[in-house]
Amino acid sequence: MNLPPLLMGATLLFWSWQVDLFHVGAILAIVFEGTRLTRFRWQSTEDELNRLWNLVTLVFLAAAVFAFTSNDGPLAFSQMFDNPGFNTSRLAGESSQKTAASLIQWMPIIFFPFLLAVALSRQNTVRLKVLSLIARRQKTVRELPALANYEIHIGWVYFAVCLVSSSINSRNDRSFFAGLSALVIWALWTRRSRRFALPLWAVTAAAACLLAYWGQNRLGELRLFVENFTPQWNWRTGGRKGNPDESRTAIGQIGRIKGSGKIVVRMQPKYGTPAPTLLRTASYRFYRSPIWASGNPREEAGYPGSFDTLTSPLHSSLWTLRSSGATNEVQISSYLEDGVDLLPLPLGTARLENLSAFNVRTNNLGTVIVEGPGVVLFDAVFGSDGSIDGAPQEFDRFVPSRELEAIEQVISEMCLEEKGTNTQAKLRAVSAFFQDNFEYSLWLRGGFNRNEIPTPLTRFLLETRAGHCEYFATATVLLLRELDIPARYAVGWAVEEASGSGYVVRERHAHAWCLYYDQADGQWHDFDTTPASWVEAENDRASMFEFLSDFWGRIKFELAKIRWGQSNLRQYVGWIIGPMLVFLLYRLLRRKPGDRPSGENARADRQPARFGLDSEFYLVERELAQVGFIRAVGETQRQFMERAVRDARVAALKDSLPALLRAHYRLRFDPLGLTSEEREALKLRVHEAIERLGRARKTG
Repeated sequence: MNLPPLLMGATLLFWSWQVDLFHVGAILAIVFEGTRLTRFRWQSTEDELNRLWNLVTLVFLAAAVFAFTSNDGPLAFSQMFDNPGFNTSRLAGESSQKTAASLIQWMPIIFFPFLLAVALSRQNTVRLKVLSLIARRQKTVRELPALANYEIHIGWVYFAVCLVSSSINSRNDRSFFAGLSALVIWALWTRRSRRFALPLWAVTAAAACLLAYWGQNRLGELRLFVENFTPQWNWRTGGRKGNPDESRTAIGQIGRIKGSGKIVVRMQPKYGTPAPTLLRTASYRFYRSPIWASGNPREEAGYPGSFDTLTSPLHSSLWTLRSSGATNEVQISSYLEDGVDLLPLPLGTARLENLSAFNVRTNNLGTVIVEGPGVVLFDAVFGSDGSIDGAPQEFDRFVPSRELEAIEQVISEMCLEEKGTNTQAKLRAVSAFFQDNFEYSLWLRGGFNRNEIPTPLTRFLLETRAGHCEYFATATVLLLRELDIPARYAVGWAVEEASGSGYVVRERHAHAWCLYYDQADGQWHDFDTTPASWVEAENDRASMFEFLSDFWGRIKFELAKIRWGQSNLRQYVGWIIGPMLVFLLYRLLRRKPGDRPSGENARADRQPARFGLDSEFYLVERELAQVGFIRAVGETQRQFMERAVRDARVAALKDSLPALLRAHYRLRFDPLGLTSEEREALKLRVHEAIERLGRARKTG
């Protein structure tokens, strides 16, 4: 392997220490260094090495497919080896990045069989054609013979792979850098130039290590500097992605509110469950026009809007939000922008089943944040026996002073004293008031006198009486609070459009409504006062070509499911790749003992591939060089021969050289080549030509 003794063993131990697999690294190190103590050698051919390389490559691809089709990230990949001693924790982050890092960590194990086979063979290097399918193709080798025959030191390549793998999950302390520097200096020491004095070499190596350490620290500081510009939850105020802390409404804006027809959520009721009409993503308590917030900004950590992280059993995709015997179940698929987003759920959700996520966080305002892959597909189990929303707080009864006058005027207009004072009577009165006196509108007019109408919501309640869902939801929440009913502002999606046996939710189906607390049963309930005409108004804006975008969206959704591990592809990996592994292993082991090359035959297997490169015609060129005829750069062999036969010393070959050249060209470029008889004839005629040249040179 042309590696200094013990270097690879030390490298394997260093790698295993960094990735918490020390017992595995120790075994690999002992096995590899033990090859130096045994006389056994595997006299392998290039074909056998190629088969072994194909086998380990297929194992690597199988591991990659298995991991990337599971959105548990590196945790899922470690399950392939299923050792409870491994340090497997549920890490947060993007699935593809985490899985790629995990695969890099495991590369020393996957490719160790090939390293061992080369170490036990009689060679220190392998040619590129052993590792490259392209280089093994006859046509490519003819065109690029030097590339195909390029020698690769597998030991040094594996050494570099181990160092890269160890850096993926390094302990982030000085010991990692010290170990890495020691191994690199050890390796460079064995390859150092003897022209330089030892002190000079040592000083240069030390300076390089110090410079690398300084640069590493500066890069780390730069990374922290950049990360400080982005908060932990990088929620955008616009677009589809929600914000758990606040919702900026379009109340008071002038113009038409627009929403696209892009499908963002798909829902499929299961076991006869009635489809929920609303999927909530977040709730808010504090209103300061035009923003709804989860709490007062002056409140410190621990206020009712703060989040708690849920725990899930290891290797489990069940997340329990609350204890319940709920049986209603719907399957929901949703995109997670940037791998972190608010989850759309029906009110009363108790469990999330088959949800492969890294982290799930909840608050007692009913908001659920999921951190995981780009697409999640899960089952939401819900019921009417409760919710994760906490009991009413101070701000669930708060009405801003700027809106109070309009709210009181509307309450007096409803004449509630004639309809009773219980909660249900109040709800019926509020709902009837909006249905009878208001209309849904996406066009918001401006031009009111701010001195006369102090707020946009006041204008909505007392003057225009037309607006979109955010107006209705905000007004309803404040009305109920003034009627002594705790209420909250909820945002999410309205489920209105059937698709097959399920439903689809588009961006234009984004909705806002009210949540109220019923003192009688101690539970929160949805209460939507937006006129039902809003659905028809939104659907009227659909493009006539929406079916085309739906078709393309379905294709992208299915591809996203495969990419993010939400398809059933992983269960077929074993059925597809398993037989291929067995076949490659059979081909590798089927060679009979009598077929093993030895001695000269083994060395012959190491000779360059021919494809005409071993043509005897080159001996004629070499003999002509002895006479003084050198082939010029860019000169073809035909031109070179025509120039050579003009000389009297070569004129004797004028008649035989064209036939030799034609046979050489057939051997060199004809896919069929020469038959064995024709090859022997070429060899015989070349030797005759060389003898004639020798006699001509002596007589000349």
